[in-house]
Amino acid sequence: MAFFDRVEPGEPREKKIISIALSVGGAVFLLDGATKIFFERHFRLGERVVVIPGWFDLTLVRNTGAAWSSFSGKTALLLVTTVALIAMVTVLLVKKIICHPLG
Repeated sequence: MAFFDRVEPGEPREKKIISIALSVGGAVFLLDGATKIFFERHFRLGERVVVIPGWFDLTLVRNTGAAWSSFSGKTALLLVTTVALIAMVTVLLVKKIICHPLG
């Protein structure tokens, strides 16, 4: 039985998969927050640090929107849109209107 075979509700692997997904998601969320705090405290806006010359630099910039600054300056609209989409996907998954590849 492969790890990615379909998981039926109530199956013992279901809890394991959910706990792994939540653990990985939580770790990524915490690491993202920690790196943002680190750079806010140790870099000036626009400061550039060369990590690998000619290939990889770090620069502190501000983006108050989503990807490519979409919704920039419209934080409330971005928040409402995000919450609405998460709620919609949750309803679709819970009501089994759509199925997640892991079951």
